[in-house]
Amino acid sequence: MDQEFYQKKIFNEEAEHVNSYYLEDWQIELVNEIKNCLSVCNIQKNKDLILDLGTGALGYVVNELAKENYKAIGLDISNDAILKAKQFAEKMNKGKWYRFITASAEKLPFEDKSISFVSAIALMEHIVDDEEFMDEISRVLKIGGAYFCCFLTHIVIIIF
Repeated sequence: MDQEFYQKKIFNEEAEHVNSYYLEDWQIELVNEIKNCLSVCNIQKNKDLILDLGTGALGYVVNELAKENYKAIGLDISNDAILKAKQFAEKMNKGKWYRFITASAEKLPFEDKSISFVSAIALMEHIVDDEEFMDEISRVLKIGGAYFCCFLTHIVIIIF
């Protein structure tokens, strides 16, 4: 069996244990860092698309940005995580623009140069082919778009 199969299994099991929407301090800080980057990069509310890779069962980046009228899309390999994230979004963000998609971060289902900002929090350690992943980020990001990547101990921002 391949790594993608095991990742789906693990993250589906993890999603089963998420029953309430609560953000820890580190999650709030990361969302605030992303908001600062959106401002610096001149990402427009209600206009530019933001993609959160490995969004997880809380979908917290998408949910917190949607509250402030950003157009945010959460993508995760776990369908169970996406279903949970949608449930939280439906309660918190009625009438706001957001989407959740089940897909692999290494095969993004978006047109070339269609996304203005991509975030990936604690995702890189789960990527099988780093080069293929970065090629996909580069493919979907608009010229001048930004990639916000957070490892467990470091934040990296790349402007394309």
